[in-house]
Amino acid sequence: GKIGFLNHDGDILADVKYLDSEFGIKNRDNYFFLNNGNQLDYFDKSFNLLFSVDYDFVGEFSHGLAPVRKGIKWGYINEKGQVSIPLSFDYCSDFDDFGIAIVYYRKLMQNIDKTGSIVNTKYSKYIDYFLIHELIQESGNFNRVLKSNLRCPDVGYGMIRFATCFNCSSQKVGAYSLFYDEIVPPLYEELIVLNSGVIIFKLSSKFGLLNVNGKEILEPIYDGIYENDEYTLKASKDGHSFLIDLNGKVIE
Repeated sequence: GKIGFLNHDGDILADVKYLDSEFGIKNRDNYFFLNNGNQLDYFDKSFNLLFSVDYDFVGEFSHGLAPVRKGIKWGYINEKGQVSIPLSFDYCSDFDDFGIAIVYYRKLMQNIDKTGSIVNTKYSKYIDYFLIHELIQESGNFNRVLKSNLRCPDVGYGMIRFATCFNCSSQKVGAYSLFYDEIVPPLYEELIVLNSGVIIFKLSSKFGLLNVNGKEILEPIYDGIYENDEYTLKASKDGHSFLIDLNGKVIE
């Protein structure tokens, strides 16, 4: 259905032309938006129309900028609805308290400042890769052919920016990015991704380790490898147990 707004005196503040499921607050102190089906109209708290934009997605404003998407490309608009940072990215986050945002450019993650310049400063907010994954899927900017050949029963990205999936062609398990591009080839019987980014793999019934880029850092020599804590792993071989670090070195 459609909705509109009246004040206490019955005066029309907004015509009955907006989608009732598309009402949102983008900055609680300054303004909110309404979707009329063709564009988003932004109002201040007095229902004065500030600006209108035509995007497929508009995120939260922070430091005067909000991430937007049109088609598969992302960028930023300012509080007048004008493009501030061009729509040239594969994904954009909102800005943190320090004016730093996460973007994906050519499917590689980078941090930028409010001018759009790449910086080395880390993003201070929690990175929800599951949400990023969902937004990328909505944009359609992913490897559709490869995804169609994968079975990903638990795409629980959480704190990790890739997921393990069963490849129907190789009948093995590999690791894939948020865009369903291959990170670790599907050669393994099992892959377990740890929050540290280290990957436990099983090959020919033996266990080893891969780094976050899929490079082998410990050949498959153990009968089992299990997460112990944030910095160490437990490994077993020939009935004996060992404590190893995230590089696969035995801790004496």
